[in-house]
Amino acid sequence: MEIEEPTPYEEAVESPNYQEWMDAVRDELDSMTRNEVWELVDHPPGHKVIGNKWVFKVKRRADGSLDKFKARLVAKGYT
Repeated sequence: MEIEEPTPYEEAVESPNYQEWMDAVRDELDSMTRNEVWELVDHPPGHKVIGNKWVFKVKRRADGSLDKFKARLVAKGYT
């Protein structure tokens, strides 16, 4: 069974595998919270904010069977 990996978040929300992608997003956010990855602060006036995006991947075992749905929140460091 071929599973499409969504590119933007909006595709994940509209995907037939919506629940699996949202579970992966929740797992990523929970992990970031546990590991204290960021601190929420007010936007400093006169400074640009670095954007972010979700990256979605289907992980497979060596035999090609489905292992898990993976979501990563990544900074757009190129901006």
